[in-house]
This record gives sequence, C-alpha cells and structure tokens, in this order.
Amino acid sequence: MVEDYIRYDQLIDQAMRRVVREALLKIKEDGLQGEHHFLISFYTGFDGVEIPLHMKEKYPDDMTIVLQHQYEDLEITEEYFSVTLSFDGQRGKVKVPFAALSSFADPGVRFGLKFNIISEEAILDAMAEEAAEIEDKADTSNTTKITPKVNKKPAKNTKKTAAKKSAKKDQAADNVVDLSQFRKD
Repeated sequence: MVEDYIRYDQLIDQAMRRVVREALLKIKEDGLQGEHHFLISFYTGFDGVEIPLHMKEKYPDDMTIVLQHQYEDLEITEEYFSVTLSFDGQRGKVKVPFAALSSFADPGVRFGLKFNIISEEAILDAMAEEAAEIEDKADTSNTTKITPKVNKKPAKNTKKTAAKKSAKKDQAADNVVDLSQFRKD
C-alpha cells in the first residue's frame, strides 16, 4: 500500500468543515434567506460538545439540530459554533466543535456534506487487524492437511456422474485463492 504523506483525506475533511463555518458566518451576518435552513448532525459524546443534560440523556450518541426559524445567540469561532435553541419547549445552548460534525445539509437548496470522523489511530488499528486476519488465513492454509475420503463402493461409470465430477472440479478450481501474495517475507 502506498503511504499518503500529504493526507488528502484530512485536507478534504478540513475544507468541508470550513464550508460549514463559512455558511454559518453568512447567516450570522445576513440571516437565513429564501429556502435556506440547516440540518447539522454531530456526535454528542465528542470532546468539547456541550448540550443540556436532558438532551444528552435523550441523545447519548448523536443528534441533529435545525437552524431555521427559532435560534438565537449564534456564535462562531475557528474551532466551534454555539447557538441557543428550543428543545421540547425549553431553551438551551449547544456548543459544537466543527470536528464533532457528522453531517451538514441545507435541504432548501439540496446541498449536503457527510464527514468521516476516523482518527489516525483507528485507521492504523483497522489496518493491523486486517493484516493479522490475512496472516492467520495464510498460516492455516499451509498447515491444514486434507485427508482424502476413500469410497469403498465403486462409482457408477455413467456420463452423468462424470459430468457432475468435472463440474465440481471446475467449481473447486474457481474457489482457490492464492494467499502467498499477502505474505510478508
């Protein structure tokens, strides 16, 4: 696998989060115009997220907020935004780091972004796990002994039996995978 030293995935992710920030800055200055309204989804357990306790209990993993008609005190920094919203008739302030976003949509103009929050550590763990599985499969393929079954009854020598055996051999050959390409020497 070729190593990506530039980390294009992270550059794209950062640029998309910047789009959300810029959109929020626009509505802070001009308000929501036309059909624009935002659906912003984020991970509630992400470091730096602040939401009212009753909402955290209701949405322990993630939640979506809507910025349309009833929002106040929109504040935007380089790292996060905060806004006061109405939740089940109760006003509450949320603070969401841009890094906690999972998606952003403006349905009024059919625009949306989906973010991948995967830490570098999680990527490396997944790669190590995949490599270990491939290695385990390669090791077991070398040590597995196949004991042929001995048929004590003589096989019927018909054309149908020969055709079935030939088809089974072809099918078995199609299912063979050479794992030597995955081995580390």
